[in-house]
Amino acid sequence: MLTARELESRLLDYTRTKLVTPETRHTVTGDTRLFEERVIDSLRILELIAFLEAQLGRKVPDAQVVLANFRTIKVMATVFAGDAAPAVTPRRQSRNRAGISVRRSSSHAEPVAELIHRGEIEVLEGGEIRF
Repeated sequence: MLTARELESRLLDYTRTKLVTPETRHTVTGDTRLFEERVIDSLRILELIAFLEAQLGRKVPDAQVVLANFRTIKVMATVFAGDAAPAVTPRRQSRNRAGISVRRSSSHAEPVAELIHRGEIEVLEGGEIRF
């Protein structure tokens, strides 16, 4: 199991080498506010979540994909390495593209990228996710 420090190092390296431009990579630190400082956008966060899942060896539950858990690399490492309780979104009723009311169940969580690709969720500016 990764420590928060190891996970932070891997996330920081990945972000600097794969997600940001060479001109800005030196400005990204563990405390950089990724969305507020426009370091990454809604598409890049999906890549970061996929990388995080690969490092953890497990899926990140949809309910934990909230801005509070992804604000900075240090926050991600602390939350997902088990050093802090993750923020979660409450289960709520929402409408799919056909306007039919649906309730999402975390027991059959799918990777976020697949849900976005199918149009079942939308990542809004600021990192919030709308079903």
